[in-house]
Amino acid sequence: MLIESLQPHLQTQFELSSQLRRVAGTSAAVIGCGPVPWVATLAGPDGQTIVSADRFPIYSLTKTFVACAVMQLVEQGSLDLDGLVGLWLPELPFAYQITIRQLLNHTSGLPDYGATEAYQNSLKQCPTEPWTDEEFIAYTCGYRLRTTPGTTFNYSNIGYLYLRLILESVSGRPLSEVLQERIFVPLALRSTSVHTSLFDQRTLVAAQSRYFGQGEAADIRDFYHPGWVAHGLVASTAVDVATFYSRLFDGEETLLGYDSVAELAKLHPVKERHRFFRNPGYGLGVMGDERLTGSIYGHTGSGPGYCAAAYVLLNPYGDPITAVALVNGEGAEQAEGIVLDLLNIARER
Repeated sequence: MLIESLQPHLQTQFELSSQLRRVAGTSAAVIGCGPVPWVATLAGPDGQTIVSADRFPIYSLTKTFVACAVMQLVEQGSLDLDGLVGLWLPELPFAYQITIRQLLNHTSGLPDYGATEAYQNSLKQCPTEPWTDEEFIAYTCGYRLRTTPGTTFNYSNIGYLYLRLILESVSGRPLSEVLQERIFVPLALRSTSVHTSLFDQRTLVAAQSRYFGQGEAADIRDFYHPGWVAHGLVASTAVDVATFYSRLFDGEETLLGYDSVAELAKLHPVKERHRFFRNPGYGLGVMGDERLTGSIYGHTGSGPGYCAAAYVLLNPYGDPITAVALVNGEGAEQAEGIVLDLLNIARER
């Protein structure tokens, strides 16, 4: 259990891990079996103050929220996990070749836009004017799939754009309202929302990036439009994110039934080497590593100005432990390293 005597050890590890990675500012939370979460913040080298109520964009952690909402519709019978995408959105490219499950675990064969020249050029030249859904698809999909659906893991943000479009089509409402009703309100995540405009970005903690312009550091809240994240962009606090992942895997079936969570946790092997995992895999909206000492499930995210990580340790010798780190800095390994260090401390004690 996360007892009171553990808190100084978490604080010491948090400070050491953050300083080792030279992060610009961090907010972290750990939820275990104690009565309240452990929460801590650390200011960056420039002296910027970070408080626990500060909101960060969580980038690809949004995928787990999307996957949760999709699985809720599967439980309700509105979607079929192994049904072809064309049953709901026949106009999408390759809609009758790929399934919902393959979109969720990145085995659809759909390409990604992140490294394409068109995306990089457009993002740098017009950061305030994101592509439309149609432009994301047109610039990315091409004329054929990368691989045969269901065979190979290939990370694809376009696949999660498809899932967002399916959610919105089936529910008849935008993603922001879908997640608000299905996840944010039931879990009382009062500091969590989907960002859809530059005005929304002003509610984030300040962060600098040299990605845009002539290499000068600039506050990305002034010009980076959240629409450049094709599947949608959730913004939140460390404790809200920890609450979501904890409740997703706590076995209480608050968000999903046991069978659905088991589906989430079925990991498809990832061939690429992982900096921290021995046997990395990807399930339905979660990445993970299954070990004898405890399986780990969660996600990382990174983009202009920020990075984030959240993992749940399903400890065979105790109750689940969830750790989250939200960082002012680019490169998901910063937040991921902090989270895994915190989980190691919590598990050992």
